[in-house]
Amino acid sequence: MAASPPEAYFAQALSKADGPDSISRLLYVDTKLWLADDLLARGDKMSMASSLEARVPLLDHRLVEFAATLPSDLKVRGLSRKLSRKYLLREVARDLLPAAILHRPKKGFPMPMGAWLRGEARDFCRDLLSPATVARRGLFDPAAIAGLLDDHESGRAGHGPLLWTLLSVELWHRSFLDRAQHPSCVAAQGA
Repeated sequence: MAASPPEAYFAQALSKADGPDSISRLLYVDTKLWLADDLLARGDKMSMASSLEARVPLLDHRLVEFAATLPSDLKVRGLSRKLSRKYLLREVARDLLPAAILHRPKKGFPMPMGAWLRGEARDFCRDLLSPATVARRGLFDPAAIAGLLDDHESGRAGHGPLLWTLLSVELWHRSFLDRAQHPSCVAAQGA
């Protein structure tokens, strides 16, 4: 059976949204698709991998159901000018938190790729992206990759995300393409 295209999946979720306006309907879809299938799943996996018990108190079903009944202008402000998300939550916390906290930009929990690739993962990175490996693969210019590594390690530039992507390409190539060309590698690993 063929998989449904992403737009069909989105359209199906949108057809079930019965909110009074487009913002409410899109927030419903966001809750059903992105929150459930991405953010919560990733957070759950990462916390379990670290032996942590994570809680999401703002997702208590009674609070979510209440928030769904609120008018959209209390959820999002400023569609025609600077967008303000979490308007009501900020208003409720106005007397409880300093302005610096209330108005700071959103910040996730990024991986410290740059520090890893300068520190404990430096040799791993240098090995996987060695000039010989890069030249043999034939996808990238070995001198350019060496320059990225040198600039990153010296602190002249922060190429952590780019180097992480290059490492991922190399590891993917080894896992899927190299093994497909040499099936005996797979048999030897299974023994």
